[in-house]
Amino acid sequence: MIYIRSFQFVTILVLFILFTILIYLGFFTSIDNFVFNTFNSFSPGQYLLYSLVVISSFAEAVNLIFIAIIFTVIRRTRKMGMILMITIMILAILVSYMKPLVAQPKPPESQKIPALST
Repeated sequence: MIYIRSFQFVTILVLFILFTILIYLGFFTSIDNFVFNTFNSFSPGQYLLYSLVVISSFAEAVNLIFIAIIFTVIRRTRKMGMILMITIMILAILVSYMKPLVAQPKPPESQKIPALST
């Protein structure tokens, strides 16, 4: 009998595998096209584009690594910092190996996204 310590982890792992298979089989291409067409019809201003770039850059792994280092240095959050560091490493490895396996091409509509001008 298999003893499962964390049902949440198993649930997230099963959902991850399920979504990966669904994406590989192309179930989400219509959603991708809808999102790209919606954003393509919306013409944002220069300041909105810059603000979206700033907001999206906060989720980069480099910023999360800095936060994990700070958590690791502080004594009472050390365990949380180590868990965050290990999670970032596992995710980086998984993404680097899963990306070529799934190889979901970008829809042609994604090439129409406006570039930021200086």
